[in-house]
Parts: sequence; structure tokens; C-alpha cells
Amino acid sequence: MKSPLHFGVREFVSTHAKTFAFALSLALAAGTAAAQGDAMSCSGGQRLSATELRQGTTLAIFWASWSPKSRDVFERINAAAAKWGGRARVVAINYQEDPQEARRFLGGRALSTPVCFDVDGSFSNGYDVATLPEFVLLKDGAVAVRGRLDDEADGKIGGAIR
Repeated sequence: MKSPLHFGVREFVSTHAKTFAFALSLALAAGTAAAQGDAMSCSGGQRLSATELRQGTTLAIFWASWSPKSRDVFERINAAAAKWGGRARVVAINYQEDPQEARRFLGGRALSTPVCFDVDGSFSNGYDVATLPEFVLLKDGAVAVRGRLDDEADGKIGGAIR
């Protein structure tokens, strides 16, 4: 016959092993979701990951069709891509918007850069994007310079992209 203490330990382990297995499965699922959330869907079926942004120089331009100051963003994005595309990867990141709505806003206008969709805003928030349209110049993943995508942007980008 087993002692009451032995029975209690066995029951404890049996009960809590199920809880531990459940907690472990949740943690693994969360890790998978975080890894998948590490990349954004982009136009043309591409994906852009944080890992890619840690390699080389990237000019990320954040915008949204609901932002009044983003109304002419496609012209500014194309101009930035023409000027800086030879020295940096240029990518347009649509902030917290349904991809179909962003495509309707662009109305078939061609952008010379990929458009990536940060639907939940987590990617943009990770770079402390505070205003739209905003640019963030990344060098090997670190923010080199940031600012509004306005007339002074070229000077800021040029000073940091050397």
C-alpha cells in the first residue's frame, strides 16, 4: 500500500503536468505567432521582415490613405526612390489600414517601391512612428535618422546615408 504522501505527489504531478503541457503549448503558439508577425505582407506577394531590415540601409516611408498629409504620398515615395534607391532599399509601409483600402487609394498608380502593409501598426510602433507620412532611415537595423517626409527630408537623408 502506498503512503498518503506518495499518492498526493503523484496526483499533484499528474494534475499539474496537464497544466504545464497546456501552458507550454500556448507559449509555443505565441512564439510562432510572434515569428510570423515579424514579417509584413507586401505588394507582389513579397514579405518584409525585421531580419531583412537589420541588413544594409533601408529607407522606410510610413503612410496611410486616411492621413490628409499622405494624399500625395505616391509622388513623394517615387521621388525618394528615384533619388535614394541606388544607395538604400526604399519601401513604402502602409500604416494600420486594410490592404484593399490602400490599393483603392493608390488607384492603380504605380509605385517604384514595394508597398508593405502594417495592418495592426505593430511594426510601425516598433520604430516609434508618430506622424504620417514619416520616413525612418535604418542602417543595419538601427535608426540613423527620421523625420517628416517633407521638403527637408532629402537633406536629413543625404546627411545620414553617406
